[in-house]
Amino acid sequence: MVVGVVNLLCLLLWGARSDAMGYSGNIVTVGTLSLILVYVSVTAAQAARAIRHRRLAWWITCSLGAVLLFWPLWNNVYPAPPWPGYLWPYAVAAWLALGALIAVFRPPRDAM
Repeated sequence: MVVGVVNLLCLLLWGARSDAMGYSGNIVTVGTLSLILVYVSVTAAQAARAIRHRRLAWWITCSLGAVLLFWPLWNNVYPAPPWPGYLWPYAVAAWLALGALIAVFRPPRDAM
């Protein structure tokens, strides 16, 4: 729900002042950076699980996947793109922080 409201606000406040290609390109960049972080997290979690199960080939594959995903992430951050592109990593960090806060402070489902 929060993501929907933020997207609607961005569309109304910022999208109205931007061209369609510029706006959609910037929104897609935020989504792509977020997805890369999700994939890195999943492959890192699988690598940790592989260590617990003592599966070396699985650990190598998962670790390699996580390392390879840092390349596109790095290329989106450095060198810093021109305005407003350099803001997107901060937008993703704020999005992740907001999600973490919601997850921590949300009441349990049985309390509703």
